[in-house]
Amino acid sequence: MGVMSAAARAAMKAKKAAKAAEKAAQKKLGGSTATRGTPKDTPAKAEKDRKAAASRSKERKRQESIRTSESKSSINKSRNVSKADIMAANTASQFRTMQNRIDEMPDGMRKNMMSDILKAQEKKFKAEQGAELDTMTRKQTQSARDRKEFKGFTPKSPFAKGGMAKPKAYNKGGYANCGASMAGTQGKK
Repeated sequence: MGVMSAAARAAMKAKKAAKAAEKAAQKKLGGSTATRGTPKDTPAKAEKDRKAAASRSKERKRQESIRTSESKSSINKSRNVSKADIMAANTASQFRTMQNRIDEMPDGMRKNMMSDILKAQEKKFKAEQGAELDTMTRKQTQSARDRKEFKGFTPKSPFAKGGMAKPKAYNKGGYANCGASMAGTQGKK
């Protein structure tokens, strides 16, 4: 075909030699050029990597849950909302959805029964919410009281009084002076 120059032949030979050297290096290291120079994993290293990945995943999930539970109100963006508050809001939403479904039902015993059940559940839910609020208020007031310094009892404290309760004013015959024991209400014998 054609006669190659000596320089072209030398370049081709060098190219082939480089390719052969690369293949030998791959065989020696046990991988392609992309992973060349990296030693194979040992079980201990693989376990360490797995634990590191698990901890990163856990931290990512924690950060995500913090981000999703932040309040979106325009008043206070830094306040976090507890899981209990989120669950309570979801329950209230479900009550509204269920009420709408009951309203769409045809009139009858089934609709009345479902409505009564829903009302009972709502009443229980509101009682729990009220009790939680009362508990929270009591804890706050008690905490505020505990932070104050105790100044002792006031002089008007009735702890040193003692004594008996006043006797009842009885009418004739030992009856208490009430309408039933008055002469005018008694039947004639």
